[in-house]
Amino acid sequence: MNVPTKSMKFIWVLAVLPWLGACEMQQLVHPDTDAVKLHEEAERAYGANDMQLAEKDFKLLAESMPRDAEPWFRLGNIYARSNRVEDAIHAYREAVTRNPNLTKAWYNMALVQMHQARKDLLEMQQYLGADDPINPQVQHIQETLDTLLKPTAPDQEVGQDNGQKNPPH
Repeated sequence: MNVPTKSMKFIWVLAVLPWLGACEMQQLVHPDTDAVKLHEEAERAYGANDMQLAEKDFKLLAESMPRDAEPWFRLGNIYARSNRVEDAIHAYREAVTRNPNLTKAWYNMALVQMHQARKDLLEMQQYLGADDPINPQVQHIQETLDTLLKPTAPDQEVGQDNGQKNPPH
């Protein structure tokens, strides 16, 4: 009677693990496309402003390279440009979780949040009465956000890639 020893079981596990990882990777990235080609395609689509294809490809990259911050940063930009605020904030948060030194993602996330706060304050003002005690504070915050969110000059661009200024909202 052949009873597998602990060392034989260990060797079997070591032999099977790489195969399982390869199977999982093939499910995430198309079998005929490797990560480098997928990244190139995603960048081309992003540069050509084909946000639907870029989003699809960067999602695949984010799944296949779970520790990489860049696909999440690009997804944040795609979502910000298409006014998907919650998705943009989530994607930027995922990017900075993976790379806290990615200051462009922090910056863009803050911009998206400030733009959203500005929109919320504008909507809120529709419901405020003239004598509401919070009116002066809302007005002050609104003016401050308006000042902060003025577009920067082209030579002062910060945070964006691809020559873009603040993400469109």
